[in-house]
Amino acid sequence: MEKAKFCPICKKMVSENLVDTCESAHQYVIDNIKRKHPNWVEKDGACPRCVDYYKKI
Repeated sequence: MEKAKFCPICKKMVSENLVDTCESAHQYVIDNIKRKHPNWVEKDGACPRCVDYYKKI
């Protein structure tokens, strides 16, 4: 059975193995996420959909 986890950014339930830890994300993506979500902690990760969104803005 596949485990699920909430994305700390969008609060949607995603497969635990789909949660991106943002380790490979560029610093500007991390900075963009933190501007909109100041309580977000990098080690909590974010789902690929959120990472992609913040790459584009």
